[in-house]
Amino acid sequence: MVAVMLKSYMWLRNTFKQKFSIFVVLLQQLLRIYRCIVNGTTSNGSVTYATPGTGTWTCPTGVTLVTVQCWGGGGAGGLLTGSLTFTQGTVYTVTVGGGGALQTDGSNSSFSTFTSSGGGQGANGNYTTAPTTGGSGGGGSNGSGGVAGNKGGYSPVEGYFGGTASTAFGGAGGGGAGYAGDNVASASNNGSKGGDGLSSSITGSSVTRAGGGGGGMYTGTVGSGGAGGGGAGGVAGTANTGGGGGGGSRGGTQGQAGGSGIVIVRYRFQ
Repeated sequence: MVAVMLKSYMWLRNTFKQKFSIFVVLLQQLLRIYRCIVNGTTSNGSVTYATPGTGTWTCPTGVTLVTVQCWGGGGAGGLLTGSLTFTQGTVYTVTVGGGGALQTDGSNSSFSTFTSSGGGQGANGNYTTAPTTGGSGGGGSNGSGGVAGNKGGYSPVEGYFGGTASTAFGGAGGGGAGYAGDNVASASNNGSKGGDGLSSSITGSSVTRAGGGGGGMYTGTVGSGGAGGGGAGGVAGTANTGGGGGGGSRGGTQGQAGGSGIVIVRYRFQ
């Protein structure tokens, strides 16, 4: 009788321990999901900040690695990505850069002290305002050349040159985060293509951002936008890509606004 009772006791104890272990694991997973939800829009341990302006992110307890990716507002905004030193429970400031309006540089995007430069403005349709430097350079218009990107002085380079325009009326494409804008063929009235941006899989799926805006034209064809949200000549850059706005055309469409930037925070629990 005693042996039977002892056997029953051992079975009940082992069953309880097994069920309790499963319960603990499920509870830990639920707590992690809860932390993600209260800290923003999440996907596989990431938080995405897409509205221009300033907010905060609090590092959850149990996080062992934080990777941040900042895309500046277009122009064609630059890209910076890297793993950061962090402290659990600390509140960090996050800023999403807005896209530059007509003849205005895009705004920087940042996480704490980690900053990606906004893109430079392109030259206007009558070449009275020169293109400027930025995360990527603005495109030239009607004979003015593009300029170097990487206003923030970071290494590696955040963005690339805008293209060089022709002596006729074709406007050059703006630089992208990955490639320079195309040059305009000699004496051409056509706009050239904006430089392509860069792809990233930080959220689990590949997305290309920060393409340069296409150049404007006079009597020809506008340049296409670079891959990654760059607008064709006369078309705005895509929001939350840092894509450059398309250049204005002489006597026609004005240059358009760049797309807003984005900040993505990916973190890993122990």
